[in-house]
Amino acid sequence: MKLHGKIFFNNCVFFLSGHLFAQGFDWQYSARLPFETPKLYYGANVSYGIISSYGKITFLENRISCPNFENGNGAKFSFGINAELWNTKNQFAYIASLNYDINSLTYNSYDSVPVSETVFAKYKSELELNFSNISAAFGLKYRLLNSHFHVSGKVNLDFTITDNFNATERIANPDEIPYWERNIANGNIYDIRKITITPDISIGYDVELGRGIYATPKFSLEIPVMSMMENDSIKNLAYMFELLINFNY
Repeated sequence: MKLHGKIFFNNCVFFLSGHLFAQGFDWQYSARLPFETPKLYYGANVSYGIISSYGKITFLENRISCPNFENGNGAKFSFGINAELWNTKNQFAYIASLNYDINSLTYNSYDSVPVSETVFAKYKSELELNFSNISAAFGLKYRLLNSHFHVSGKVNLDFTITDNFNATERIANPDEIPYWERNIANGNIYDIRKITITPDISIGYDVELGRGIYATPKFSLEIPVMSMMENDSIKNLAYMFELLINFNY
């Protein structure tokens, strides 16, 4: 009878442990004082990454087509709030976030103009494009082999709220030509889209910080499916490093 009682007790502890360990973390105080792990978590996140921009931007000066800027690069900084809702078996979670994104991109264009029979002046034009957006994201997170590693995928709905640009032109070489630079004040580009959809995939690891709290460092790849511009084909591929902190609700 005592043996059956021990077996029953051990089975109960095993059963409860398997269902109470969120993300594989043992948060119970002891077998007699189990910690009932919540399914819903909320927290904050911050991320930084680099952007590779592909395509051409049509630039107009006084309504005349000037250099076409193409294949730029830049950076993205983002911060916001996030939430995770785990399923009963703690195998996957529904994820959501609301972020403020700051994007900065630079594009270059080169042109050579003869100033004599033997000397060509090389002009460098530079376009700096800055914009910010509010991003609402929804997706799924899945634990790999019941470990703390996971993969996730989500769809970002981005709403552009600010955008501005600055264009300059200067002499790049040769050295015998006096340096010259100007700000292209009468330049114009096509509008940035007000709403874009961007899916991303990521891999990360959950790190326990204390009972009911964990951090998640992860690497993400934002895959462009829509052009950034209204009338130009410009797509931005972003490589992001993100850190999330999650608390139990």
